[in-house]
Amino acid sequence: MNKQFIIFIIFAVAAALGFIFVWPRYQNLTNLNLNIVEREEELKSQEDYFSKVREVSSQLSELDESLVKIKSALPDDPELASLFNFFQIKAGESGLIFQDIDLSGVLESKENKFREIKASMELTGSYTALKTFLSAIETSSRVIEVVNLQLEPPTEEREDASYRLDVLTRSY
Repeated sequence: MNKQFIIFIIFAVAAALGFIFVWPRYQNLTNLNLNIVEREEELKSQEDYFSKVREVSSQLSELDESLVKIKSALPDDPELASLFNFFQIKAGESGLIFQDIDLSGVLESKENKFREIKASMELTGSYTALKTFLSAIETSSRVIEVVNLQLEPPTEEREDASYRLDVLTRSY
């Protein structure tokens, strides 16, 4: 046989064996490289996500004090007893005498998610004490709205004025 023919057959057999054994490994390597690229993209997106979460977390921790103030202004639980105690303490600090309070209870608002508490108080004291009491309510952390204020001037029988105060407060 011819030397060139034998070299050609050996070369063809080597190419066929190479194709049979090397080609599947090449395909496997290509698939692995594609998987690596996909995993790297997935890892990068997760790193971006967690960096955004850390950023939002740090922003929330900076706002923690503000969130606590909002929570105290609009508490989850209206706690009628604590509201009554608040009014009683502020009236005493202002120099008013607490005569009576009528807490109407909690009313669910259909328009929004707030619960409203209506309270009517009867107080006795000087006009300056009333102004101090209203200022204390206004500057408190709770959202309290004075709806109505009626006053009866002092009489010969009593030297202080009498006040009826209707307030509205909200909880979430």
